Amino acid sequence: MNKKLWLVLFALLFAACSDNGSSPSVANGTGSNAGKTEIACIDTLALVDENGNALLNGTAEIWELDESAPTLVRTLVADSTGVITYEASPAANHDAPALQKPAYRMLAAYAGDSLAGMTRLENGGALPKSVTLAKAGVVFGRIVDGMASVDAEVRILGKTASARSGSYTITGLPKGVHFAYVDADSYGSGMYQVTAGTVAVDTTDQEPQEPGITNPPQGTAEASPESAFPNSFDVSKQISTEQFIRVEDFENWGNRKTLIGQIYGGGSWFESSDSSMGGGSYIQPSIWSEHVFLPTYGSYSGTGIYTGLFADSSFAQKFAGIGFNLGADYEDVTADVPAFYDLSSMESIAFYAKGTGTIKLQLTCKGESGKTFYSVPVELQDKYQEYRITPADFIAANGSVDLEEVNSISFVAEENADIMLDEIRIYGLSIFEWEGLGHN
Repeated sequence: MNKKLWLVLFALLFAACSDNGSSPSVANGTGSNAGKTEIACIDTLALVDENGNALLNGTAEIWELDESAPTLVRTLVADSTGVITYEASPAANHDAPALQKPAYRMLAAYAGDSLAGMTRLENGGALPKSVTLAKAGVVFGRIVDGMASVDAEVRILGKTASARSGSYTITGLPKGVHFAYVDADSYGSGMYQVTAGTVAVDTTDQEPQEPGITNPPQGTAEASPESAFPNSFDVSKQISTEQFIRVEDFENWGNRKTLIGQIYGGGSWFESSDSSMGGGSYIQPSIWSEHVFLPTYGSYSGTGIYTGLFADSSFAQKFAGIGFNLGADYEDVTADVPAFYDLSSMESIAFYAKGTGTIKLQLTCKGESGKTFYSVPVELQDKYQEYRITPADFIAANGSVDLEEVNSISFVAEENADIMLDEIRIYGLSIFEWEGLGHN
């Protein structure tokens, strides 16, 4: 049985970080410290497995990501004993200049040709003390324009695959969320989040059927947490010259967490209704059911979800809805995962939907004396439309809006409604600046 490998990065600060004459020094010839001597701080990274055995010929790479492409900043190579020695800043154990928005740095660790470990570098790029090597995973899918296949190139860090006749596969990736850059010839290029799993599961669409509560559309089959589902990309719908965060696309939704939550933590989906107050409103199919998935023929792009929101007409404060946290739950704030995000710089919250009835896009925010809700009504149509809700829309519907401490986004009905939902975005913000918008 293959043993699980661990990449342990031991940051051993030598005494050389103080000027004791035993370490290299560099004269600083410009700025306020001109003429002073800066001491180089030598750190080491030991690449080992869980038994402490050295991983020979291992490498670690520092990548900087933005909306257009990944850039390799630095490569660190282990010696014959499995140890990497590198020079870092004595002040903060940094290996590269301070992080500049909207840049985003990652440490990628390789065991042979496999990208076996990956972690986001926080605090301006400081190296972590350890990274766990995950099972080797796979990302696969299709690049299309509607139903037509598109030739393209798909890149994840240093790994590239050609999507000839629309199909692509990239192996040797750790399980989890990755940023894929797609260059689709005349369509242009775009970046989107994909999820790698260790077992490829190719979903098979069933015959189309009329969506309805008693006959819900069937979609993705139940799968294990190790499963990798297709990550398909429709260039006509998803490549855009506008800046936006893809919050959710439902392509890999087994854990019921948003795409952004799988990267930064939190992001759990939830159901809400008046049942806690004595009402009888409900959601069917439940978002926890496999019947909630819409296969390709019923979604806007790839996989979407479908549910019915049933309001109890006999209850005065009736409502039923589904939604997701931007980070942690309102009542479950931690230092690692913020519960509130500042969306005051956004242009709009957008989603693709069709259905019947009227739903409200609702924000739950932190108010002076507890939760504050802002909502905008949306009348659903029988064909998919993109709905963009702007701050001005919230002001028009509520009189005012404060977007500095947003906890969750929900789709709520006060009368019976059914909704097919896909591709949720926040326009005007970059995925790479998301971390700086969160707070508790």
